[in-house]
Amino acid sequence: MGLTIIANTGPLVGDAMLFTVVNFIAFLVTLLFVLKIGTGKIGQPIFFIGLSFLVSALIPSVFGVENIWLVPLSQTFFCLMGILSLMNIFELFRVSKKEK
Repeated sequence: MGLTIIANTGPLVGDAMLFTVVNFIAFLVTLLFVLKIGTGKIGQPIFFIGLSFLVSALIPSVFGVENIWLVPLSQTFFCLMGILSLMNIFELFRVSKKEK
C-alpha cells in the first residue's frame, strides 16, 4: 500500500493551473521592467524577483503537481535574494557611515 497524494489544482487555464499562468505573466512583466531600466544596480534585485515568478510557474509543469510544495519555497528563496540585494544597494548592511 503506497501513499496517495491528492492535490487540488484549483482553477485551470487550458491544461495549466491558473497560478502558473499568472506567475508566467508576472515574470514577463518584470522582465520587461528589467529591460526598460537596463543593467544598473537596481536591475539585479528585480531580476531575482522575476526569476521567482518563473521558477514557481515552471515547478508544477516540469515536476508535476506532487511537488507543488516547492513553489512557496522557491518563491521565498528568490524574493529573499532580491530583497537582500536591494538592501545591499541601499547600503543597509554598512556598519560605519561614509565620510565625505
